[in-house]
Amino acid sequence: MTDVDVAVALAKDALPVMARMPGHERISRILAAADVLRRDREAFVEVLMAEAGKLRRDAEGEADATIERMRLVSREARAMVGSYIPDGWTSDTVGRFAVVMRVPVGVVAVIGPFNYPLFIPAAKAVPALVAGNAVVMKPASSTSLAMVMFAEVLSEAGFPEGAFTVVRGKGSQVGKRLVTHPDVAMVSFTGGTEVGDTIARTVGIKRLQLELGGKGTAIVLPDADLALAARKVVEGSLKNSGQRCDAVSLVLYCGTEYDDFVRRVVEEAGAWGKVGPLIDDEAAERVSSLIEDAVARGATQHLGGRDGRLILPTVLTDVTENARIVSEETFGPVGSAPRVIQVRA
Repeated sequence: MTDVDVAVALAKDALPVMARMPGHERISRILAAADVLRRDREAFVEVLMAEAGKLRRDAEGEADATIERMRLVSREARAMVGSYIPDGWTSDTVGRFAVVMRVPVGVVAVIGPFNYPLFIPAAKAVPALVAGNAVVMKPASSTSLAMVMFAEVLSEAGFPEGAFTVVRGKGSQVGKRLVTHPDVAMVSFTGGTEVGDTIARTVGIKRLQLELGGKGTAIVLPDADLALAARKVVEGSLKNSGQRCDAVSLVLYCGTEYDDFVRRVVEEAGAWGKVGPLIDDEAAERVSSLIEDAVARGATQHLGGRDGRLILPTVLTDVTENARIVSEETFGPVGSAPRVIQVRA
């Protein structure tokens, strides 16, 4: 019997307890957990900095966003209601009516990413718990401690044993067993597109929620405030070292003041200050290769540089359409830096 089997069995045993618990009690426990998380905020911040390489401001922002999300879910949960369908709308429904009730799905498997190891898994698990489900969590292998600590928070807040369990290990082994487990009713995954595609093809008849890769593009129109646009482009590219699916990884400039806009972007990026390291050596190598590929195809590099896993803020201009960075999600190498493409009339 694997760790996944044990965790799913515990979750399955917890389902009747969660289902019998009145909704207002589940909400109260989530609010209590938010208070515990706020009390232990500094411990979570330290773990996010040490394990994920986050700057303090980014780690604090993630902890605060998680607390706020728990409070928002507790408020929105009260809107989870059923419905009444009256009779008579078709000839065969005269004298009949329907009552629609919402019930828990069952055991929910959650697989979280490395870039927001506290916020994203919690944002998945908390609504599931409030709705009366049990959750089995597999955090990213490289950033798993935050979820282990979060499990302790939920336990202290009064959630029953098995309502939230954490299993750690490689996705190819632990993740695969979890998403295909016959007693798992729903899978919620955030991560790479290729892995998401594999899950979709192997998960079987289960409810499935996938949040995969992206290519965030900023479009700067001719009437834009260039100072504001440059500031927001850099902020969107460099926050969390560009390791975000919604990071600004491509800029389409549609105006006539291209050189002025580039100058402003370079100045903003140069003044940004520290960025944190990427998650591992492989990520840093991939980002470096995207930058090198773009330069080899004719792009001009402003700023930048690499020191191990640290990719410094980089600006690429006059990027050609066949550069990999135009179509690939960067997540650091170019994702951690603004890139500007000029669109000429």
